[in-house]
Amino acid sequence: MRRMIIFCFGYLLFVNGASAESLYRQDITYFPADFRKAAVNALEALEERTEIQYLTQVGLENPEVFIRQWKAARLAISVAPDLEMASKKLRSAGFYSPQLHVQLATFFSSLGREDELTDVHMRHFLMKINDEGGYWDHLFSKNLSLDDFSALECAQNKPPTNFLGLPEYHYLMRVAFPNMELTLWRFDVDEAVLIPAAVVSATTLEAYQLIDRLGKPFGSIDRRTLIMTLSDIEVHCAKVDPAVMRAYQDFRRETIFSDKQL
Repeated sequence: MRRMIIFCFGYLLFVNGASAESLYRQDITYFPADFRKAAVNALEALEERTEIQYLTQVGLENPEVFIRQWKAARLAISVAPDLEMASKKLRSAGFYSPQLHVQLATFFSSLGREDELTDVHMRHFLMKINDEGGYWDHLFSKNLSLDDFSALECAQNKPPTNFLGLPEYHYLMRVAFPNMELTLWRFDVDEAVLIPAAVVSATTLEAYQLIDRLGKPFGSIDRRTLIMTLSDIEVHCAKVDPAVMRAYQDFRRETIFSDKQL
């Protein structure tokens, strides 16, 4: 009986731990609602839009429409002997430039023939065509290895007063090995998901320059003061030891799981 009790207790801990882990995941292509809305508003404000900007707006506003056009483009490429022969059908599907045709063919070739095109694939593709410098490519590497580089406790317009500050200003700098690519991540409380907010596009002795997942300037981090400038606001940050950060993340996972159980 004693052994049975110990076994059951251990099993419950394992199940709870696994469930809690699943509630706290990371998702490279997850676009929070506020991000999508801000991006669409910015695109709508443009007097003239490029083909990529137009397709990005369609993908963010009407993903089902984009995926329907995308499936037609994939079919056209799969049945044609070459891209030139497929170009007419690609234009009919809403993809006009030869450069975009090459990007479509390259992206589709990275997928399995039977892979269903999903919202995740679509968001990955939108990131791809907006990332001219290839700064986000490392996060989609099959051999990606990420580690906590330096946790940043941040709060708007003042030094942090609470551990990790407010959830909307909770950032974590992570490094990808072996290329030492730095990415700024944040935690979405509503979805319990850790998402990349920006990637370092340039590094100087003074600052890290950041761009978002659609290739737009995100801000910069002063390497001396750890002040992060985002648009027209300043977010003051302080370093937190990675071991402390991970312990706090584990605690929050358990808290989220407990709340959902209740």
